[in-house]
Amino acid sequence: MDAGHPLEDMYLASQSIIDCDFQGIVQILCSWSDKDFKLDKIEMELIAEENRIRQLKTDMNKVEIDNSVDAFVVNHKINKVSDNSRVYDCKKKSKFNNKIGPCYVCKKMGHLKRECKVTN
Repeated sequence: MDAGHPLEDMYLASQSIIDCDFQGIVQILCSWSDKDFKLDKIEMELIAEENRIRQLKTDMNKVEIDNSVDAFVVNHKINKVSDNSRVYDCKKKSKFNNKIGPCYVCKKMGHLKRECKVTN
């Protein structure tokens, strides 16, 4: 910046445009004393923060990709039906036969020995 006269570091630092991703580092910078608040030191801190944010975003993208791959693999395994597997078909299964067999006394169907009228 060329203002026609030298500007103080504090003024230059406060006039820098900082993205909202850097709000955490801005809070730290505001807590610095005036003697530490120099443009070159602030620039170094902002570059370090930018690298940290870039690395964090890269790591998050890797995690998202890994999670989506894991979800695909699990979903694929669930949906895969092997040729050897047996699938239960309830329509073909015969229903339980509720009929009572022949009576041991009279040999007629539909009742048991204890309910037989021949012995009573």
